Amino acid sequence: MRAEIASVNQEDNVDSRTYTIFKYQEEDGTVNYYMSLGRSFNIISIVSDIGTSTLDHVDETCIYMGQSVDDVFEALDKLLEVSGEDVGTVVTYPCRLVDGIGRITGESTATCTVVKRFLQNKRLNFQFQSGRNTASVDMTPATIKSLRWTLNVSNKINPQ
Repeated sequence: MRAEIASVNQEDNVDSRTYTIFKYQEEDGTVNYYMSLGRSFNIISIVSDIGTSTLDHVDETCIYMGQSVDDVFEALDKLLEVSGEDVGTVVTYPCRLVDGIGRITGESTATCTVVKRFLQNKRLNFQFQSGRNTASVDMTPATIKSLRWTLNVSNKINPQ
């Protein structure tokens, strides 16, 4: 069972992505909290006179955030700390992929690197394996702060 408790949309001139904090009841009955990083990667890109068309494959990976809302706040604070580190700083996080019917499956790791994109501020770039492909997604510090604020409001309205 998956219950969303906070969600933030990050839009920039490159991408639009929704990040979600949710709690998930595992098959053994325990409840864990995750942050969803939806990810699409380009399979085919066709450039023609009328524009660029792509055929994308969409995967979802979920970063483990802890067993309580307090753990989630702590994990978000740590992400903010990492985003303030020097470009090139690398941290790994436990993650799990979501299968085609919405179940969270096997354990893996996501590599998080502090990057600075051309004409943009620093951000966190998460990379993870999806089948034989490596997927990648960027997250800004502003998104992390928005998730924290949204989670705080949600927790005050409906304590977890």
